[in-house]
Amino acid sequence: MPTPTPKVQKVRAGLVRRLSQFDGNGKVLSVYVDLDPTVFPTAPAREVQINSLADEAERLIEELDQEVKLPLRQDVQLVREFLLGDEKWSSEARSVAIFASSENGLFDVVKVGEPLPRGVFVDERPYVLPLVEMVAQDKWCVALIDRRMARIFLGSPVLLKEYDEIEDDVHGQHQQGGWSQARYARAVEEDVEDHLRNVADRLLRLHQSQNFDHIVIGANDELWPRISNRLHSYVAEKVAAQIDVDEQRADVDELREKLMSIQAQQEQEREQSLLEDLRRRLATDTRAAAGLPAILSGLNEARSDTVLVTEGFDAPGTVCPMCGYLSESAQECPVDGARMENADSILEPAIEKADETSADWVIVRDADALAGHGSIAALLRF
Repeated sequence: MPTPTPKVQKVRAGLVRRLSQFDGNGKVLSVYVDLDPTVFPTAPAREVQINSLADEAERLIEELDQEVKLPLRQDVQLVREFLLGDEKWSSEARSVAIFASSENGLFDVVKVGEPLPRGVFVDERPYVLPLVEMVAQDKWCVALIDRRMARIFLGSPVLLKEYDEIEDDVHGQHQQGGWSQARYARAVEEDVEDHLRNVADRLLRLHQSQNFDHIVIGANDELWPRISNRLHSYVAEKVAAQIDVDEQRADVDELREKLMSIQAQQEQEREQSLLEDLRRRLATDTRAAAGLPAILSGLNEARSDTVLVTEGFDAPGTVCPMCGYLSESAQECPVDGARMENADSILEPAIEKADETSADWVIVRDADALAGHGSIAALLRF
């Protein structure tokens, strides 16, 4: 299998979200390296830590099934060689997370500006929980509702926790003595209606206090219309999906899987909408740009609103060490005259520039979508 090329990047929300949605073959090796200078002040001290982490990874791998051992052993060796090689990866970082899977061409190196506990993890997906709370992510609410109970969860698709439980007194399903069948059925349904109003009121108060960005309702098809009709408009406009689950037995892991699937679908729909907007604008030469030189120019001038880049695309470039001006090949900065520095990857400083100028950075998974535009394009503000 081909050896993946390391991608060194700073931690950001889009990267963490992409890693959390990873869906590949085999296992992924996740390694967290502590660069706290008070604990590991010298290169020899860091080397001892790196070898210790690699040894720990090898011990974990030996406990796994035979068919996954070989690629993981290769991953451990790649990580060890990378960390013990050129130490440029450690600059401006207090810790580093590495996610490797040779089977899937994954070798992401994430530089973090604050200390994280060192550790080694082997699982089907990259272990990103230590990074989740560091990046700004949308807050999700999940409400699992039946005729008597409701369970409420808050968090992100990666870090979801059960927050509250509501249980209301609803008449039992068997007729009480002395009650007519019709009267008893009405009493039961009135109790259910009171329960649904109670849940809707609780969700409104929760939204007012927690300001969640999306809500997913777990309810059967019979109950769903009755719930949706009672949601306050502030909550109703946040509904991302209705899901069919066992409201009482569903666990956090099952809900995380569903949320990640819903989030991935949302991102795919947004990606298609942005691509359609881009095609319209490029056809009329209206506030759009394509190709790396035009994109770097838009970022330098803070004109870019949304940058779209094909997954896996990268290119070298030059960066001004004084003002951060970006270029494909300029040797002298046109802004301050400083000598430009070579960058093996121009995308990492471009992403930083996008963050500085509040521009969105969108990874396009369809390899053909931007093929005619140099694999990178942008929607411009002006």
